[in-house]
Amino acid sequence: MEWKKLKHIISRARSNTRGDKEWGKLFTEYIATPLSHSTDDMLFYVRATKPTLEDSQTLLDIFRTSTCAEHDVCSNLYNTEETFYLNLLLHNFNYVLICAVCQQKQPGKDLKVFRSFSVPVYGSPNKHTMSGKAKQTTISYPNIYFSVYNFDEIFDGNPMYKVNVQDIT
Repeated sequence: MEWKKLKHIISRARSNTRGDKEWGKLFTEYIATPLSHSTDDMLFYVRATKPTLEDSQTLLDIFRTSTCAEHDVCSNLYNTEETFYLNLLLHNFNYVLICAVCQQKQPGKDLKVFRSFSVPVYGSPNKHTMSGKAKQTTISYPNIYFSVYNFDEIFDGNPMYKVNVQDIT
């Protein structure tokens, strides 16, 4: 989606008095429908009410595009504007993680770059805990995480290496 078009779409939605209906229309037109032809078919619906600590309810509902018609984004359950923006960030931008393997022989000295490379990464409102054998996924929204699953393979686990990371959108 072009930036000029996106800016116009958002401006139109913000100035519209129909609010949720307009954001829902934009969500369907620019997020859900194009995603139905994609390999990434997960849609994230942001709940309108924030859960309390005692509440087991989550902040997000996650659906596949094939069931999108069954879940009305414009219902009172969901914050349609936040749902639009979250899915826009997750599905309409390409993210690249630039990594460098460096060594610092003495504290305070410059780092020596051995190699650098870029890896495409994908945003997720889920946090993946990779410690130990049990891998757990928890919803992290409003934080968005970019996971690298083959970290050990890429960096060889050498304690002399320091990792510098830059994320470019």
